[in-house]
Amino acid sequence: MNAPDDHRLLVQLLRAVQAAEGAGDELDPHAFAAERGVAPGRLECILSEANAYGLAVIDGGPPVLLRAGRQYAAADGQVGPDVLAFLPDVIDDLHARRAMIDASVLLLDDFRAAVRDGHAVDHAATLVPPAFVVAVDGALAVDLYSAAVALMVRLGDGLSAGCVAEEIIGVRLLEEAAGILGLRSDAGELPAPEAAEAVDALEGLFEVFEDDDVLALFAMTDPADAAVAGHTEAADELGIADQRVEAWFTAFGGVAPVGYLRRA
Repeated sequence: MNAPDDHRLLVQLLRAVQAAEGAGDELDPHAFAAERGVAPGRLECILSEANAYGLAVIDGGPPVLLRAGRQYAAADGQVGPDVLAFLPDVIDDLHARRAMIDASVLLLDDFRAAVRDGHAVDHAATLVPPAFVVAVDGALAVDLYSAAVALMVRLGDGLSAGCVAEEIIGVRLLEEAAGILGLRSDAGELPAPEAAEAVDALEGLFEVFEDDDVLALFAMTDPADAAVAGHTEAADELGIADQRVEAWFTAFGGVAPVGYLRRA
């Protein structure tokens, strides 16, 4: 957001779109701006921000207010820039975005403390799918910590996971975020229906990942299941990544095999 006046104008615009939708009308953003003496160039900046932050869809047709836009207007625009900019294309809920940001901090803080205190293996075992706990050793724990750090950086830039291990951390991130939303609801900070909507919105992370294949790992009962699942005709046709432990840190296509990532 550039200036206080722009902030207020964005709130006014979103409220006007909401009022028009409630009345069954269509809002003309340019007429809205003309009534307020807003220059065309400034209006374009406001419209660009509404689209970029996932608050509304304004692309030449009738404006559509998104859930995040309703929340932004209801909060009178008192929303941090970090929340506005976090995965706006796929997480249409400001409470969900905030929870995911907070969850990322908690997840990394806990993992960092475990590494510092010499409990990295035990902690890593709580993050991997249950069937794979037996495969966790010191090397895998360190690589998994690297994957956690890398994933948070990628998500902050709106990018997908770089390997299966990062997707596994993504599942735990969603669980942590859902827990945060539940606690906020229990504390009376967030009405239960809004918390439930926010939890549902968390699933947008799988749009970033482009699939939810990683969830299959959490349903397996033995590490060998990953090898069996990866050698089926259906897996090949669907383009499911190799989910064996030894391939967890193999860079996905289009991702450079740098740092802890490995070549296919």
